[in-house]
Amino acid sequence: MINKYRIRFDELEEQLTRLESTKHTGQKSFYNNKLQQRDYANAQYVDNELLNEWKVKVKSLIKNTCGEESEHYKEFIVSEKTHNLDTNYTKLLRIKAVFHAAKEDYLGGYLSTVRSLVQAELFDNELEQAKELYEKGYHVASAIIARVVLETWIRELCKENNIEIEKVKLNKLNKLNN
Repeated sequence: MINKYRIRFDELEEQLTRLESTKHTGQKSFYNNKLQQRDYANAQYVDNELLNEWKVKVKSLIKNTCGEESEHYKEFIVSEKTHNLDTNYTKLLRIKAVFHAAKEDYLGGYLSTVRSLVQAELFDNELEQAKELYEKGYHVASAIIARVVLETWIRELCKENNIEIEKVKLNKLNKLNN
């Protein structure tokens, strides 16, 4: 999974290079409230369709790797808003900065909490125990350990993504199995 996101960051970096290669100069008009007139200035733009496509992909990747509550995602939301004198190129520059920050933090391993790192290490050890038990013929014990690891991991994922887990009692499960 981690490798998949690493590859996606690289793909989006390549798409960013292609997007930036569409940069061109055009006229930008804006309304000057003090003078009550329109002013024109040379401004830089990129291909709007490519920008929107890239922006959606980056937003999704940041949401998946950093989370909706992360500073990266929150800053992305702010950066994608258009201001009065913005061109789509100035918007791209803001989003690009957030993208690079998220990529650097993700690839550097700075997005994992200490708790999730310890938990992953613990799960890894427990799965190794389950594998060893299985290889020695203790299939039921192996299955129980693997099930506990899986259930705990699913519970944590649901908790992180605000998904409610219905607590099911053992009696209810036993009735389903009969």
